[in-house]
Amino acid sequence: MKKYIFILLVCLFFNCNEKEAKSEDCLETITVDTGNVIAGITESSLIDNVKLIPLLNAKNLINKIGKLKIINDVVFVSDMNTHIVCFFSLEDGSYLGKINSRGRGAGEYSQIQDFYVNKDLKYVEILDGVSKKILRYDLKGGFVSSREVPYHFVSFSKINDENNFVFCKAIVSDDDQWMYQLFLTDNNLNILNKYVKIEKNKTTDIVLGPTNSLQSYDNIISFQPIYNPVIYTIDKKLNLQHRYCLDFLGSWIDDELAYNEKKVDALDYMKLIANSGKAYFVDFLEGNKDVIIYFRMKTKEENKNNLYINIYNKLNKSSMLYNFNNSFFLADKYHTSYKDYFVIVKQSYELKEYLDKKPDEIDDELKPVILQSNETGDPLLMLTKFK
Repeated sequence: MKKYIFILLVCLFFNCNEKEAKSEDCLETITVDTGNVIAGITESSLIDNVKLIPLLNAKNLINKIGKLKIINDVVFVSDMNTHIVCFFSLEDGSYLGKINSRGRGAGEYSQIQDFYVNKDLKYVEILDGVSKKILRYDLKGGFVSSREVPYHFVSFSKINDENNFVFCKAIVSDDDQWMYQLFLTDNNLNILNKYVKIEKNKTTDIVLGPTNSLQSYDNIISFQPIYNPVIYTIDKKLNLQHRYCLDFLGSWIDDELAYNEKKVDALDYMKLIANSGKAYFVDFLEGNKDVIIYFRMKTKEENKNNLYINIYNKLNKSSMLYNFNNSFFLADKYHTSYKDYFVIVKQSYELKEYLDKKPDEIDDELKPVILQSNETGDPLLMLTKFK
């Protein structure tokens, strides 16, 4: 079978084969007990507060979210269809501007793999992984500068007051230097270190990965590989550390299945993974108070592929696992976190449909916001805080 990437649920191209870290190697261990799923409650009973902010004049700009970041109370959104970065006021959702420079000329990008906004809101840098460039723009959309990057990176961020870049990239198995997932560079994009190597004999025809492997939270860079239940971070001394160990108590997918060498059809391989009864398609997102872990797992009892949400409270160290396959607030994977809130963009018609079906699940003060947005068609920023 020829090498190819089977894209399912819009996965990124990551894999990992580092030795599984022991709990004592990690700063903290999060237990995900798949045998103890909490049932018989509504998702609304878990929620402390929900805020809805219409993103004004954005109905033709935001359709398929690439990345969402909130910097100094400004919301930045990249769209995978329009290839535009839009920004809005977090206070009232008012439109502030956009970067729209897709093309083949000087100062233009082919695609937006990722973007970075400096903390003083002076510029936005866009990673064009296709053309291997980082392009800088001011917040009026004006082109400032462009620099080449050494590989076809797919995401990036900055650390140590922006003096260092950290990049993630896809895996190419015919070259040793491509077998690393994480790259650290200086501000001039000279490579300082490479992390999380994969051995060639551990590659597979189908590569599954998390939605957002590289995240920046509260000035902490977190990296999530696949098939290794460890969340990495790069400390201030530029060393790679195990930040969190995710302990699935025996329900983590093993190497034999993850790196299956049988020449099977892609769909058959996905069925093999689903029928294993192991956790896969795992996503991690950290906020001030909580950590959310999403994953898929098929149980023999129910004989269906379920979406699970594990909420870990960092304050009291408690971990609660839920299964809300038909939910609205929790079954979506949040784009980012902001203080105690988890953030996602909802289309106005989605909220209107949910309001019609389950009016008791939505607070009365939010209903006028939903109805008004439905008339304009503008998407809404939804911020959710858990109890």
